[in-house]
Amino acid sequence: MSQFWAARRCTFTPPFTSGYSWSNVDIYVYEGLTDPTTISDATILTYSSSTAIAEDGDTVFFRGTNGYYGAWRIDEIYPNPLGEQFPYTYLNGQWYFQDDGTGNFTPVPGAFLLGMIGLSVAGIKLRKHA
Repeated sequence: MSQFWAARRCTFTPPFTSGYSWSNVDIYVYEGLTDPTTISDATILTYSSSTAIAEDGDTVFFRGTNGYYGAWRIDEIYPNPLGEQFPYTYLNGQWYFQDDGTGNFTPVPGAFLLGMIGLSVAGIKLRKHA
């Protein structure tokens, strides 16, 4: 996925904006969502290829042209502490990517349980052969 980003500078009043001069994703800004792992079906969000505005505390969801989904939780947008020089603005947050091609961002507790069962069975079999 590639995305062009820009931020306001000088007066520095967020928001962070996403432009589409060379993007291969559509985006959806979920205002006020600080935990993307609560989204079980990001495929139903209304994505757009136009410019969008996101601020601290928002989550930006991405739908790639390849069918994959990602999300960027924006924790903080702040100016360069060295003053008016490039890069003018920094962004802190966390990136989430669905490598299985689904829009389900919720943790999969079943996978953990299945792994524990598998390890238990392997341990029992190893004890029988020892």
